[in-house]
Amino acid sequence: MRRFMKVVVPTDGYEKVKKIGSKWLIHLEGTSTGEPSDALVECYECVVDEEPDLEVLGEELQEWKTFIAGKELGNAKQTRIAELTVYDKSGAVDSFELRRDGQKIIDYWINRDLRPSLEGDVKAAKEVGNTYDFDVRELGITLTLDCDKFLAALSVLRRYAYTCFNVTSRHMAAINALQTVEDVRGYDFTTGYPPKLVFNIEELV
Repeated sequence: MRRFMKVVVPTDGYEKVKKIGSKWLIHLEGTSTGEPSDALVECYECVVDEEPDLEVLGEELQEWKTFIAGKELGNAKQTRIAELTVYDKSGAVDSFELRRDGQKIIDYWINRDLRPSLEGDVKAAKEVGNTYDFDVRELGITLTLDCDKFLAALSVLRRYAYTCFNVTSRHMAAINALQTVEDVRGYDFTTGYPPKLVFNIEELV
């Protein structure tokens, strides 16, 4: 595919076709810009080895513009989805409030890999007693929680995480369906997520 460059040239130096040595310098789709005193022409430029057929070059330019637009759109989508992925894994989504006496003591998270093993540990603890010692390493404390209440909280957390996963998946699909770079860059992927969970320690002991 022939390569074109988008350039700006002075009005008095603008020529659609200009032979330079053995080459031909071509300017297509020239559009004047600026005041007459300093007018410039915005256009697409290419160099060919033989006397050009402007109609054919015009068709090649449209193909090139379509190709470039597709690449720009693809790159914009890739960038926006990467930003969405970072947001999805950030504290804006992956966190809940842990409170004591109605006051937040920490934003916390139990990730997908840890939840199944934690639930298994709590169920095992329930077989020999009613409580489970949960280490909150960030605070350097251990909370002794009621097994059934903690399991219920983990179930709520699992449902919250699943809902967030679905919202993120819908955002990804929506971004991929967009047709312009402007729409992709302006897409707001922070909407639609459920309210962050709040767990009161007094309700879990």
